[in-house]
Amino acid sequence: MKTMAALLLGTWVTAACAHHSNTAFDMTHSVVWKVQVTELKFVNPHAYVYFTMAGGEGRAVEGRCELGSRTALTRMGWTIDTIKPGETLTIKGSPGRNEPNVCIVNSFVRPDGTEIGAHEPLQ
Repeated sequence: MKTMAALLLGTWVTAACAHHSNTAFDMTHSVVWKVQVTELKFVNPHAYVYFTMAGGEGRAVEGRCELGSRTALTRMGWTIDTIKPGETLTIKGSPGRNEPNVCIVNSFVRPDGTEIGAHEPLQ
């Protein structure tokens, strides 16, 4: 019984660590994308911002970037209206390792230069 409990606990801890790691993103590189927001999914366990941006040959391409959880963002002052569909922003983040046009957000910059950090309280 103790062996089974230890195996189950080890499996759960491994799964939890894998879920909260950044291995899906290349944290050694950065992206800076000028985007138009299409949707903010303000949900747990991770919020996502969906957008379009100029791709090759001037064609619009779709993308998404991951944020923290709705719970963590709310504690930092975020609401569903912090980032709005139709808004033009610059996203600064780390790119996805296996998918193009995907990132984990470090910050958003509005056209007036106001920067919204994804990991710090709103001003």
